[in-house]
Amino acid sequence: GLGDVYKRQEVESIETIVSSIFAIISGEKGEEGNWELMRSVFHPEARLMTGYQDELKVFSVEDYITTFRESFYNMTFYEKDVKNKIERFGNLAHVLSTYQAFKTKEMNRPVRTGVASIQLYHDGERWWVLSMYWKNETEDAQVPEVYLPE
Repeated sequence: GLGDVYKRQEVESIETIVSSIFAIISGEKGEEGNWELMRSVFHPEARLMTGYQDELKVFSVEDYITTFRESFYNMTFYEKDVKNKIERFGNLAHVLSTYQAFKTKEMNRPVRTGVASIQLYHDGERWWVLSMYWKNETEDAQVPEVYLPE
């Protein structure tokens, strides 16, 4: 089935999971986000959080899909991880992932840069994303150079 394909590819390593997170919401205007991929990468109990305009917003996976499905469908948007710092202890992993957003598939000039803190759990068979908190760069808070690609 579909889940088996994802199990083999997108969830086989922490790196592929992180890249998958950003691929889920990337695409051309008129294309649906890859919500099945999202459901296979994020644990059913996962939480997605953002400090949007200094107000914390917390979403379950299904809340996130319901809230953002239409806006991603109505725009061309590509986001990718450009630098990851992975820390691991047994079945616990943490990734500090720097991402950049682009208005075209060519991805030459980012329109936005930010950092995501991603917590993962290995259940004995595969990695799951348990939580993700992200913050976009602002004029007042620039992403530190240490987190940017060389």
